[in-house]
Amino acid sequence: MLSSLYPEAKFIFITRNPIDVVAAHLVKRIWKLAGKGANVEPSQLKALREECDFSIQNAAELWAKQNSYFIEFSNKNSHISLITRYEDLITELNEFENIFKWLNVKYESKNIKNILEMKEGRGESKINKQKSRDILTSDDMDIIRKITQEISVIFHYPEF
Repeated sequence: MLSSLYPEAKFIFITRNPIDVVAAHLVKRIWKLAGKGANVEPSQLKALREECDFSIQNAAELWAKQNSYFIEFSNKNSHISLITRYEDLITELNEFENIFKWLNVKYESKNIKNILEMKEGRGESKINKQKSRDILTSDDMDIIRKITQEISVIFHYPEF
């Protein structure tokens, strides 16, 4: 559908580690209940998790479905699509350079370095200074890994 709606477009799909994605969604649900920036004590987390009615399995399945679509689209439309990992995009100069070259856009390396040094928009979702992925249990991580493993391996995520 995308390529037929926008026949002249190029598509860049950005994927992110499924563990971090699922954890970030869980944190957002908890924030919604407790209030963003609320001082949530570790002892309150379990009750808030149960109250927010969040499904680790559903979130992992959604990640897998979305990213399998990215792969399928890119395989069928390799001349107009590119997939990059969020983790590479925010840390590696050459990832930006490759994207700009692929788009045939002029750039200056110093401008890309400035982008990589920016702190805005890169805040890790946290509850009481605890990284979002740290609120996942080992069972949560096992569920995420089981559901997303096949696709995560394609993206070379280290946990898989």
